[in-house]
Amino acid sequence: LTSLQWLQEFSILNAKAPALPPGGTDPHGYHQVPGSAAPGAPPAPLAADPACLGQPHTPGKPTSSCTSRSAPPGLQAPPPDDVDYATNPNVKPPYSYATLICMAMQASKATKITLSAIYKWITDNFCYFRHADPTWQNSIRHNLSLNKCFIKVPREKDEPGKGGFWRIDPQYAERLVSGGL
Repeated sequence: LTSLQWLQEFSILNAKAPALPPGGTDPHGYHQVPGSAAPGAPPAPLAADPACLGQPHTPGKPTSSCTSRSAPPGLQAPPPDDVDYATNPNVKPPYSYATLICMAMQASKATKITLSAIYKWITDNFCYFRHADPTWQNSIRHNLSLNKCFIKVPREKDEPGKGGFWRIDPQYAERLVSGGL
């Protein structure tokens, strides 16, 4: 396999644009400055993630999608470290949904947890989700169903309640907890 380390170290801000062909024409518009396109032309790509700003993503390190799509790249400061996510409804936590699920499972200290308990833990600990559109719950269900790190545990016949339980697959537990996935 080919190493992609160069990709993590690549910075679009330091990349050199290829020279225009002789005659100075650019028939495909490859060398246009973003924002200088003619009216009706497709919009320039949005720089809303750290990679677009030349900041490599470090696996296991949560990143925040705090960059506004309307602000020029690099002019917004990252969210402060002292944000109280439990009481501030305006700041989305910088954690993936899989990380939030894992945090809820670890906090429960039980071997298995219900979907409603995951929702409750997230809303109890992150004010943003109490006020956000409830579509974030679809993302939680999606992550539980499709992420190989989570296993559905059926409810026992004599167990009261509705729905199944979820737990972390022991095969991935250490990597998930340490942020390796």
